[in-house]
Amino acid sequence: MYIQDSGEDENYRLYAVNIDGSGFRELTPFEGVQAGIVDPLEDNDIEMLISLNRRDPKVFDVYRINIYKGAMELVAENPGNVSEWLADNDGQLRVAVTTDGVQSSLLYRETEKDPFRTVVTTDFKNTLDPLFFSFDNQRLYVASNIGRDKMAIYLYDVKAAKFLDLIYEHPEPDDVRDGRRPGQRPETSETGVAGVSRRQYQSPAAGGPGRQ
Repeated sequence: MYIQDSGEDENYRLYAVNIDGSGFRELTPFEGVQAGIVDPLEDNDIEMLISLNRRDPKVFDVYRINIYKGAMELVAENPGNVSEWLADNDGQLRVAVTTDGVQSSLLYRETEKDPFRTVVTTDFKNTLDPLFFSFDNQRLYVASNIGRDKMAIYLYDVKAAKFLDLIYEHPEPDDVRDGRRPGQRPETSETGVAGVSRRQYQSPAAGGPGRQ
């Protein structure tokens, strides 16, 4: 799977090809539409989550696409201010981040059938960035500087909007950042804190074994 534009027009399309080079398929053959990868869903061999500005050139909605047939299902319609999406470990899109350029809000929904609700809103001085879901899909790992002078990673109860375990804090101020690369699955992402990732730490409170 890869995305590529034509003639540097920045209208990226999604393509698929077998490992031996056969079976080339163009999955988003839409003129003037830009495709992006939201989550490759590495545990799902058939589907992935992508973004398309097909409905509105200025707004990217999220679709679940069958990478063999190209069939797509709208998963979330962007009202125009969503800057980030996050799926849980089952590939369900359940978190969004909105921004107006000054304030940012963390949005959450229990299932894809439910509407998003605002959990917390922060200003430009405070940050709460969702990183990935806990193994049981009930809590989030977040990077935040709320109530402190530097960023840290916490286990976060998204339903109660409450910080739980402090997972990691860097000795230097403001050195915890979400370092996900485009298309990288959230739970394997580097966070800018000596490589702390889901594979390296799941707190017992989140149903994980603790530091590995």
